[in-house]
Amino acid sequence: MEENSYNLGVRSDEGKMFTAGIAYVIIPSDVTREQYIRECYKTKTVSIYSEFNGYTNRIPIDQYSLNFVKFPLDKKQYGSAVCFVINPIENRPIITGIYFKGDEVSDLQENQFTFKRELNGNIVEISGSPQDKFLTLNVISAVNGEISINVKSEDESGKININVDGDCNITSLNKTTLKQFDSLLFITQNRDDENELTFEEHTPTGRHIMSAEEKLDTESYIINDGKENFVLGQKLKTLFDDFITEVGETTVTTTLGKMPILNKAQVLKFKERTDEILSTVGFIDR
Repeated sequence: MEENSYNLGVRSDEGKMFTAGIAYVIIPSDVTREQYIRECYKTKTVSIYSEFNGYTNRIPIDQYSLNFVKFPLDKKQYGSAVCFVINPIENRPIITGIYFKGDEVSDLQENQFTFKRELNGNIVEISGSPQDKFLTLNVISAVNGEISINVKSEDESGKININVDGDCNITSLNKTTLKQFDSLLFITQNRDDENELTFEEHTPTGRHIMSAEEKLDTESYIINDGKENFVLGQKLKTLFDDFITEVGETTVTTTLGKMPILNKAQVLKFKERTDEILSTVGFIDR
């Protein structure tokens, strides 16, 4: 791209350039598309073509507008339509804004803003509306869409805060992963009583749960790869009570006839202790 090639192209009457107008971003013929775009972002300049002023290279463009320039896919196409004015001191154009081309339409509505880029059917968009009370981040693609939020600091003091005075919904069609290197806390608290809460902490070495009640509804509960069955406390107590009663009522044959066993009283006392096998905090029903 020649530095002084802005003199090339069709001129207006009397050989003068129009002082303002609409032009199109183009790819110069002497560079590849990749080289050209890399140079544009590096120098914050683009090449343009207008019907009356011809071709102009290395035209300054502001940093904001550069984010939304659509570069043509090849050298025979036009990219974004831009507005330019001529700098009267250097007699060179500068870009003042980006416009829709004749075949482009806007989907903006009143009291709405949007920042949108589209390529080959893939869309990245930030939009919002105070009227409709929403702010949306959209990534729409055939495969591998992604949104990243990063906070980094040298002393590892970065923080992300998300606060909502209503519901919070997270939906994933596939796997959801939460990874924490120190501790992960889950707290559910009564908004009217800060002492009424459920607390669950995960650390690399274990998990601590504090709550008034834990209830698990599941068809099967397995610890590690355990194959042994849990014991039902009430059924086990009843079994022991019946067994102790049966043993206590056992008789033996003596010369005096059938007599109870000598330690019947001691055996029956075991029934008073069967309640000790019942937990007061853990319960199962089958």
